[in-house]
Amino acid sequence: MAYGFGGLIFLVVTAAVVVIFMRQRNRPACPGCGLSVDRDLDECPYCGTAMT
Repeated sequence: MAYGFGGLIFLVVTAAVVVIFMRQRNRPACPGCGLSVDRDLDECPYCGTAMT
């Protein structure tokens, strides 16, 4: 019974890590500082570079 709960917790944590990784991967990088930002921004909120 304990192994079932451990496997379920492992599955949930693994799914959460995959979702977080995929969300970061789909975001474009700023040409100035290289950090990932939202697609709908006109300029980077970290360095102020235009996102063109």
